[in-house]
Amino acid sequence: MIYRHLMVAYDGSEHALRGLEQARALAGGKAAIDIVYVDPAESEVLEEPLVFYTNDLEERLDRDIREQEAALRKLAEDIPNARGVVLGGHAAKSLLKYAEETDVDLIVIGSRGLDGLRELLLGSVSHNVAQHAKVPVLIVK
Repeated sequence: MIYRHLMVAYDGSEHALRGLEQARALAGGKAAIDIVYVDPAESEVLEEPLVFYTNDLEERLDRDIREQEAALRKLAEDIPNARGVVLGGHAAKSLLKYAEETDVDLIVIGSRGLDGLRELLLGSVSHNVAQHAKVPVLIVK
């Protein structure tokens, strides 16, 4: 199958880097690759019931996003047709929504090993994406 638009879920882990290399090989220099990072700070902070949203917090969140955007631009500069995207919110939901809105035809995501209890209670992002995506998902170990 020939892909025209791939999305790589990127969190900086070794699995994500291997996923990016797989996507690059599958794209063959022709397909578009969106390297998507979901900033966990925004959803974690805003869900805490006793956290007050202050100017300092807003500045920190903005700085984190700018740093991630710069890191993704640097990562994408050596890959033909690649661009970096930073999203906020819950990782799996944000990735699934982005994939649907941008009409990707393959999602590449790294497998992250949670310990047994956390996996049981929280599930993994890769598992959630694989279960709910409307397009094929490649999970890279």
